[in-house]
Amino acid sequence: MKNKALVVIDLQNDITKNYQKIIGQVNKAIDWAMSNDMHVVYIRHYNLSEKTRTFKSDTKGAELVPEMKVVSDNIFVKTKANALTSEEFTEFIEKNGINEFFIAGADATGCVKSTCFNMTKAGYSVHVISDCVTSYDLKKMDEMYAYYAKKGCEVKELKDYMGGADRPVDDRLARTGTKWRQSMRLDGFGLLVEDMGKMIRFYRDVLGFEIKEEENTSNVYLVKDGTLFLLYGRKDFEKMTSRRYEYIKGLNGHFEIALYVDTFEEVDEAYKKAVENGATSVLEPELEPWGCGCPVDTSREARSTDRAGRRDQRTCYIADPEGNLIEIGSWNKSYETKDLTEGCT
Repeated sequence: MKNKALVVIDLQNDITKNYQKIIGQVNKAIDWAMSNDMHVVYIRHYNLSEKTRTFKSDTKGAELVPEMKVVSDNIFVKTKANALTSEEFTEFIEKNGINEFFIAGADATGCVKSTCFNMTKAGYSVHVISDCVTSYDLKKMDEMYAYYAKKGCEVKELKDYMGGADRPVDDRLARTGTKWRQSMRLDGFGLLVEDMGKMIRFYRDVLGFEIKEEENTSNVYLVKDGTLFLLYGRKDFEKMTSRRYEYIKGLNGHFEIALYVDTFEEVDEAYKKAVENGATSVLEPELEPWGCGCPVDTSREARSTDRAGRRDQRTCYIADPEGNLIEIGSWNKSYETKDLTEGCT
């Protein structure tokens, strides 16, 4: 496996103290790489800016953290986020014919992110060991995992790699970010947008999506309630795929985005707010009878169930500024309990 390398990025004394939560797994990854005859590479960052005091050359802060196992002399220095900007590192890659990388280290939102992006862009197979990377902001880790996968990395825990160390890696799967499983899982969805600024303002300010990107960005990656939500600039996507596409004018009837609130009253409130702030009204809030028809509580207190044993859903439809349909609905139950149907076997 000499064409493979474990690359540990920026685990230095000046890095976030969150590294202490992953250092045990990183050391296991190093042992695993050594036992499978992989190269083990350490990347160190030097900060050249006079205005900063961290990661300075010849300081303790720039040294590798003392808890980490150092099993090789393959230690390379970079001065930019992307590890491939280190000429010594790229020469090492070429000399040893390395074409597959397993990534560990920090920061997940900075140097790890940049290195993974540029490695996949250069055509390498890249695997991010999810429990061997960390960040100063742990709340962003799920977002980063989604980003790595979207950019072509495979994202799995160390135990998954260790369990299949003798299994050949399918480069096509690695480059598409597909996990090594017998079945695919729905990860998220994306919208190809014409006016990125307008769409960000709508989903962020009107619907409350926690979008962090600037309005002039070319794409948005957001993990919301466990689902990956993406916005792509149409021109950027066409350039990436070298294709032209046709886009519907007006209301788009091909799909919907379904949003949930806990109560009927919240449906009405969300609809009113959205329309007042620029959403197109498609269907005003109304009750729709759904359900399996099984016997359920038909008391007056069971407001969301009719006498035929069917559950009522209050729902409405709006459209975003580019005509994509959005449903806002409720079963008059909390999000956590809405799919627990009484009386069904």
